[in-house]
Amino acid sequence: MSNEEKLLELSRSLTGLNRTCSNELLKGEGIHFGQPPIFHALLKQDEQSQCDIAAAIGVSRASVGVSLRRMEKGGIVKRVINQKDSRYNLVSLTEKGRALAQRSEDIMIGMTKETVKGFTSEEVDTLVDLLSRLEANMKALKHSDAPVEDED
Repeated sequence: MSNEEKLLELSRSLTGLNRTCSNELLKGEGIHFGQPPIFHALLKQDEQSQCDIAAAIGVSRASVGVSLRRMEKGGIVKRVINQKDSRYNLVSLTEKGRALAQRSEDIMIGMTKETVKGFTSEEVDTLVDLLSRLEANMKALKHSDAPVEDED
């Protein structure tokens, strides 16, 4: 098996494990799996449009819309008319939402700490550097019009 094939398998496995572990940790808190990225975006900058949130977390506006409707019904977020452009609303966290968002961040940070348990600080630094480069390559690929081909 080539290193590229191994990387693909690891990527698939880690994606699934991340989702499974996150779901397990969050469900007891009443936090749905899709909410932590929205929480994170709104903690970084409150009062964002649905479009801005979708762009920040890399999913479709429709997907964010489904989550936001659920969160609004649960009293987690509220929508207010944008004073600068009344054609769309801005989303912000309620007091309940801010508390859940902070709890979500704490859980996700705790999970991240567990995933690198036993790593030295140097290994974690190296991992962060490598994953940052991987992320940059993927972002460049996302914005590229060139088809992806096998270079063998």
